[in-house]
Formats: sequence, C-alpha cells, structure tokens
Amino acid sequence: IGTPLNSVYQAVQGHLAKKDSSLAGCLTNNIGFGIGLEFRETVLLINTKNSRKVEAGMTFNVAIGLNNIPYDGNLKKKLEGKTYSMMIADTVYINDKDEVDILTQKVAKDYPSISYNLDADEEEEEEEEDEGPRRGTAPSRGVVKESRLRGESQKNESNEKKRRAHQLEIMDDKQKEL
Repeated sequence: IGTPLNSVYQAVQGHLAKKDSSLAGCLTNNIGFGIGLEFRETVLLINTKNSRKVEAGMTFNVAIGLNNIPYDGNLKKKLEGKTYSMMIADTVYINDKDEVDILTQKVAKDYPSISYNLDADEEEEEEEEDEGPRRGTAPSRGVVKESRLRGESQKNESNEKKRRAHQLEIMDDKQKEL
C-alpha cells in the first residue's frame, strides 16, 4: 500500500534484468492495469509513467508480457532468426493488511495448461496464392469463385468443421481441469 505503480513496473524490470539481461528489453510497455468500474481502468496502468499509488481494496490484472524473444540456437533451423512473444497474467487483490491475494491462484500455470497448438494433430496444408489471370486464360468476367474445383469448397468446409471440433475438445478438457 502506497507504492507507486511505476515503481512496481521498475521492480519487475529490475528482476527480469537480474534473471536474464537479454529479456529486459523485451518487456511490454505496461504490465497490467487496475480493474474497477471499467474492466481496464486506464488511470491504473502499471507502467513507467504512472505515479498513482496502490491502495487497499484495489484489484489488478497483472500481465507480464515479453515481445520479440529470439529463439535459442537449439531449435530447428527454420526458426533461426525468428522471434516469439509470450504473456502470463494473474488477477490480484490488495487487501487491507498490505498483502496481495492472488485471485487466480488455483488456475494451472504449467506449460501444458497454458499453451495451445491447434494444428498439433492436423496436417498443415499449403495453399497456393492466386496470382491473378494467367496468360492465355479467359478472364473471370467479375465472377467471384470460392474454389476452382467442385470438391474443393466441400474439403475446406470439412477442414473447418474438424478444426472447430478440435477447439471444442481442447476447451472441454481445460474446463474439466478447473
């Protein structure tokens, strides 16, 4: 209680710099916000500019985000030079004893529980991009076609149904875990 929000941001930045200095520059511009009458109270952003002080009874969504993290060298060649981003968040309540109650404490935070790979069981299909009319072909005369072949649209609909069913299975599994 009484700690300015910009000091909270600086403490996280300092802790991250101690753990891994290369990640300190990847930290997002804000690491959360107050929850009040509005879901996201912009006057309670946790960033370097906000000097507003934490008070008892406040609730915050603390969301630590890292952007443009380089893949390490141990991964596949196709990932060299590429980056990724990640975010993990908790909702916390500042009680009148100057303690932080983590309201999302019972939610699993291990890697399998917080990561999703929707195409893990599906084969990726590479679609060719339409480069417009080719030399020697008749113009389409303004007709917009969803597919070039009769069975192609049915195939796309089938893949979409499979994807949605897979997403529902994942959601059901996560709900059962809670």
